[in-house]
Amino acid sequence: MDNTYPISAAALGAIIDLSKSQPILFQKGDRNALTVLFSECQTDAQYLLLKELITNFNYLTSADLEAGANDLVTQICSNWNLDEATTLIVAAADDDEPDGSQVLCKSVVTALGRARRKYSVKARLGYAFQEASPGDGRFANIVVLDDFIGTGDKLSGIVKRLQKHIPQGTIFYIASLAAMRFGLDNIRKETGCEVFSCHTYEKGISGTFQDPKRKEYISEMLGMERRIIPPMRFPRKEKERCYGFGYGQSEALFCLEGFSVPNNVFPIFWRDKYCDLSTFMPGGVKHKKAKVSYERATLLTRA
Repeated sequence: MDNTYPISAAALGAIIDLSKSQPILFQKGDRNALTVLFSECQTDAQYLLLKELITNFNYLTSADLEAGANDLVTQICSNWNLDEATTLIVAAADDDEPDGSQVLCKSVVTALGRARRKYSVKARLGYAFQEASPGDGRFANIVVLDDFIGTGDKLSGIVKRLQKHIPQGTIFYIASLAAMRFGLDNIRKETGCEVFSCHTYEKGISGTFQDPKRKEYISEMLGMERRIIPPMRFPRKEKERCYGFGYGQSEALFCLEGFSVPNNVFPIFWRDKYCDLSTFMPGGVKHKKAKVSYERATLLTRA
């Protein structure tokens, strides 16, 4: 199965332009994966779109993580002015699996040490349920930390769950290293709590470009995704998710160096398989094709 197209003059021109401007994703990206990505483009508009997305990609480094932790401490201590004795800071990690929010939580602990401030900080959400149970009354404020907020559904759900178990009157705050603006707006609307993010991003296409370019780029991205995103089944299987334009159509362009890319990011950057369309053909017997590889090289890794 031939999953690539020859590199055209337009694609080569886009790659040369990127090499001159050196956006960080171009610097960090695997050259083979870059070549594959550009070879998948079939129109000049797709080359231009890909060039724009790589240039606009928000690739945060360990230095950005440290600076973000300092900003979060300033927000908690000075801007929100939360009392150390009655405030719990807790990571949004909801189980025992490694979680990016725990990394941010550790960075915040270090930043608090530099600021000589002492708050109760825990790396797992379950602590909030255990220590701030009804009748405890210890924490008047709970700050939930997450490394990245996409649609905001996860954090809204967390706050609503906590509100059912925590004494009435407890005030909740949401703080993150990075977030989609529409996700923060969703959290405010759903929970009414205060939110803060060190870095706030617009959607990569629909929130960045104006018509007619926006309509053109949306159409071209649909074309680029057609080879990697399975067509939607009807009826949809239980818990089946569609990652077109990123989970929840987030159109995110974000990654923290050294960590798994969020599924809110456009899947052309992380989807490691081509779509076997024969799997979705209605009726008929499916025959596994010998010596056919659907693997795809990717710029970013999703665990």
